[in-house]
Amino acid sequence: MAVKPFIKVLIFVFSALFAAYFFREFIISRESAKITQFSRLIKWQMDSDTPKKVEDGDKIKLLKDNKENKGEKKEEKKEGKKEEKKEEKKEEKKEEKKEEKKKKEEKKEEKKEEKKKEEKKEEKKKEEKKEEKKKEEKKEERKEEKKVERKKDEKKEKKDEKKEVRKEEKKDGKKEEKKEEKKQVKEDLVNNKTTTIPINNLLKGNNTGPQLIEIAKIWRVHQDNLTLCPEKPPNLKGKIDVDMRSLKLEEIEEEYKDLWPGGHWRPKECKSRQKVAIVVPYRNREPHLRTFLHNIHRFLQKQQLDYAIFVVEQMGNFAFNKGRLTNIGVLEAIRVYPFDCIIFHDVDTYPENDNMLYRCSTDPKYTKHLSVYLERIGYKEYYPGFIGGVLALTVEQLRKVNGYSNDFWGWGGEDDDFNTSEDSQYEFSEK
Repeated sequence: MAVKPFIKVLIFVFSALFAAYFFREFIISRESAKITQFSRLIKWQMDSDTPKKVEDGDKIKLLKDNKENKGEKKEEKKEGKKEEKKEEKKEEKKEEKKEEKKKKEEKKEEKKEEKKKEEKKEEKKKEEKKEEKKKEEKKEERKEEKKVERKKDEKKEKKDEKKEVRKEEKKDGKKEEKKEEKKQVKEDLVNNKTTTIPINNLLKGNNTGPQLIEIAKIWRVHQDNLTLCPEKPPNLKGKIDVDMRSLKLEEIEEEYKDLWPGGHWRPKECKSRQKVAIVVPYRNREPHLRTFLHNIHRFLQKQQLDYAIFVVEQMGNFAFNKGRLTNIGVLEAIRVYPFDCIIFHDVDTYPENDNMLYRCSTDPKYTKHLSVYLERIGYKEYYPGFIGGVLALTVEQLRKVNGYSNDFWGWGGEDDDFNTSEDSQYEFSEK
């Protein structure tokens, strides 16, 4: 390996110092030898009985030697000073190197501190971002809460408006006009190919009317020569837009001209895998009903279902009883057509993804809850065990469970009772 220049300089300096040291010792030993000779000569002359005179030549030699010794001493002093200066320079260089090392270390420490500061800044930025996200989430939650509150307020306002309207109707004698309007709505629903079952007295049994008997004859046309439809329908897109317009019933009828009387439809190109009855408990929600019919027909037809929609309307002024209406809807549906799947559907709930198949589970142990995540509560689970909105069960499952309870008057409660009933042996699935 090649020796570094610094190491070469050190080697040269140390070799020069050693040479100077040996040269100095040599001169000192030589001078001391001359001095001893001179002292012996003087002593011999003093001790001798006949003192001899020192010759002039010897004196001259001694003087010369003394001069030479003085010159050598001066040279030695000079060399010593030079060596001292060299050593001082070496020490200065060492100190300079130490200072450079210190400076480098200080720079490294400064860089480390800068890195730490940058890391702290990044951590602060991350924390700030997290706080901003939390704030945004809180804002969204507040917005959702406000939406829910607004909807509640709107419901209250609607109820108050209805109460005021009823009071005004009582005062002005408009009850008869309202009854006529309801009759016209029923006629429009039938004429617009939607099966509406008006229930005047929930405490008595309801027999299948002549209109439903005629519809049943039309629906039971055979499809013997068709193959089964594919397990997954071919024209599904996934996320779909819900048209929230409340079209007139005449416009809906014009849009779906291929519907059979009573709101029944089935594909012409293949035989559906399941026959599905959509049962909709209903009262005083005509705008929602029109929006529902406008969207649901297109959704079900894309899934190649053999389906019919049953709107079960409660008449009279007593409290709403959803359980009785759903039970009546099931009984009337299975009388007119051999359905194997019943889907209970709220009138104000609309599907947003056509990959969510409106079918019953093929496993008899499971039922299907099709509205687990709702837009009005931020697409979150409403509460554990919630099965409201849209629920699919086979006819056999409904027979074993014995339907909904008939004892819940007013809004809410019947779904939770159905879920926790001792007769319910099934697990509710989202698939």
